[in-house]
Amino acid sequence: MSKREKLLLNVLLWIVITAILGVLFFIEKERKDELESKIGLMEGQIQKFSTRAADEGQLEVQKERLIAVLEEEKRRFYKTREMDPYRFGIIIRDLLVSNNLVIKRYQTLEIGESMVLEFSVTGDGLDYTRFLESLSSAEKYWSVSFLSINARGGGGEVSSVFRVSYETID
Repeated sequence: MSKREKLLLNVLLWIVITAILGVLFFIEKERKDELESKIGLMEGQIQKFSTRAADEGQLEVQKERLIAVLEEEKRRFYKTREMDPYRFGIIIRDLLVSNNLVIKRYQTLEIGESMVLEFSVTGDGLDYTRFLESLSSAEKYWSVSFLSINARGGGGEVSSVFRVSYETID
């Protein structure tokens, strides 16, 4: 091999090496850019998860508060076997009598799956108002599904027909 051929072979070898290094450089640069992009996305996700983790603490506090409210509301309902219509009738009858109201008629009605007590009463309008107030402020939840008040005549006397029931929860 001549000197000139050796020189051309060296130049060709350096060109091939430079080309290979250039290709490897661009491949590595592309991988680096891709990894930097993935790192940016992952940092964004970490930020979102950190934000959610803070929210989880607040959500846990809110969940505990709602559970406490739910338990408090459940106490306002009778358990399934805690009350029966006859005992409830005695409670309402005693409440009417203690408010000086006269019971004209009393009956138990079965409406759908629930038992409803229907009373027909007469008495002073203020006494009847106190009775209704005691119904609405009872410790347990009592439902008045029907209410008819007749205040005809003088003297503040009213006659009323109403249906009352209690609510149960399991």
